[in-house]
Amino acid sequence: MPGYLIYGDTFLAYERLKQIESQITSDTVLDSNHHKIASHDVNVDELRNMCYALPFLDPVRLIIIDNLMATLDGNRSSNRSHNTRSKNKIGEWEQLPDILQTMPDSTHIIFVDYDISKSNPLLKKLEPLCQSYYLPTPVRDDLLRWIKNRSEQQLYKITPAAIRLLADLVGNDLWTLHNELDKLGLYVRGKPIEETHVRELVSQIRESSIFQFVDAIIEQRTGVALKLLQEIHRDGQDAGYIFAMINRQLRLITLTKDLLDNGFSKQAIGSRLRINSQFVVEKTIAQTSRCSNHDIRRHYETLTEADLAIKEGRLDPDTAIHLLIHDLTRV
Repeated sequence: MPGYLIYGDTFLAYERLKQIESQITSDTVLDSNHHKIASHDVNVDELRNMCYALPFLDPVRLIIIDNLMATLDGNRSSNRSHNTRSKNKIGEWEQLPDILQTMPDSTHIIFVDYDISKSNPLLKKLEPLCQSYYLPTPVRDDLLRWIKNRSEQQLYKITPAAIRLLADLVGNDLWTLHNELDKLGLYVRGKPIEETHVRELVSQIRESSIFQFVDAIIEQRTGVALKLLQEIHRDGQDAGYIFAMINRQLRLITLTKDLLDNGFSKQAIGSRLRINSQFVVEKTIAQTSRCSNHDIRRHYETLTEADLAIKEGRLDPDTAIHLLIHDLTRV
């Protein structure tokens, strides 16, 4: 096939890109035959000329285009002007399948995207002509397996308890998990990575614990929330910080609900809320799907009442937070 499609999780897409890139070029192709292009920096005519050009002093020409299909997803709103623009963009790339089928065998082209819908019009046109790799972010048991397999690839030994703790505290941000596994592996020097090592060394445990704590509250997992609360207290976080984090996530859920109701895509929501982590966006959207407008109002009222009880001296902070967790997690 003349091309490659890679889309899904940013870390997995990056790794697959590097594998394919190395196979095609053997890491020796001249810069003049190796093109990395952002979608907004090229039009279909420029791409055609690039694809048809024979390589100079090399057997292959490699072209990598980043995030082209995402430009056709837009924000999926029902706005007529937006739909017109989307159709125009699709029209500009109608010739792309013909280009792939008629370019010389020496040209290899890789399309790399991340958050795109299965109904993406360009994806549908290109998939029959390309080797396609859909690489979703692992969740739940798949995430535990990914951590285990990644450790084995790096020749690190890791206990099941350490795997679960990493998954709980870091989530499925694979970039962070990759970095923390390397750090842990260097730290233990050939010994198994234990749960205690994770607690001692992982740099983002404090922030991740807070995020997982808010997750547990929103998802009504009382026991998990109380356990994470103990860990947050051990890290020295006070009641004011904990209340602020709960309030922040409720605000994100409220804004996300409004954006979803108006037809915004996952990518557009992340951009509007200025959230760079795909994991955070996905978790917030998942939480939003489980919260009605009534639930959100009740959470805000409960949070406000607990905060007021502390400020008026009716409850000490620890008691107020424990009562808050029980109130917020009740069905």
